[in-house]
Amino acid sequence: AIHKISCMPLGPKGNSYNLERKTQMVSDEALLNFTEWLLEKGLPFQEKVEIARLSYIKAGGCCRVLVKPSTEEQLTDLIKVLATRSLPFKIMGNLSNVLFRDGDIRTICISMRNLRALYFDNDGTVLAEAGVMLPVLTNKLVKSGYKGFSGLVGIPASIGGAVFMNASSYGDATSDQLVDVRCLDKDGNVH
Repeated sequence: AIHKISCMPLGPKGNSYNLERKTQMVSDEALLNFTEWLLEKGLPFQEKVEIARLSYIKAGGCCRVLVKPSTEEQLTDLIKVLATRSLPFKIMGNLSNVLFRDGDIRTICISMRNLRALYFDNDGTVLAEAGVMLPVLTNKLVKSGYKGFSGLVGIPASIGGAVFMNASSYGDATSDQLVDVRCLDKDGNVH
């Protein structure tokens, strides 16, 4: 069994995948101040990113700011600053089961794709960050003789998305092997 999976974070109100449900816009001034903070802290980000180029179904508008933290510490600092400044944000995994609206997306987007640490302990514990791709993890587990993962091999989800939606196929479900999840709330607190 998987003993720990690190799934960071949940996003506003614990909901990270019902994106753009209500209009949340960030002013140009707030975006400028925020990108200055990102540059100061050395956090990788892109501006004016077409979501359709990243999305599994090739749909979605233009994200004004896409932040790409590569460590848990960067992600925690980022979420805390967003909360302090009351800036709305959305969490993005592999974008394989999410649909963004067309047009200008003025909510801060955070990509989990660079959070890909994956550890296997001798006691059978596996620790995977939210950006690890489910097929990568399940292929390694199946090849190592672990049971209960073969049905998940072809699902194009990240670990964060698989845990959030309880990815399941051919009788194997993420929750069947999941023992522990660590996540951030909308204020950057670890749970």
